[in-house]
Amino acid sequence: MSFEFDPIKGTMYYTGPSVFEPMSGTEAQQTAWENKRVDAYNGSMMSFLRACLANNVSRANLRYLNYSEHQQPVGHRTV
Repeated sequence: MSFEFDPIKGTMYYTGPSVFEPMSGTEAQQTAWENKRVDAYNGSMMSFLRACLANNVSRANLRYLNYSEHQQPVGHRTV
């Protein structure tokens, strides 16, 4: 397990196990936590990659942009 933080770049890096432990709470809290887990998953890289592997990107309401290093994205400024 390791943790690195670079305050200059503003990046963090963590490697290690992820552990899920059910929390105790009221039914309303349980529902709220489940909704937040679903929201987090739906916006995650794992969700996107699973949709790509299943050839299901458009049906999952996801999209990707075709980017070439030779093209500047719309609204991009070089400083």
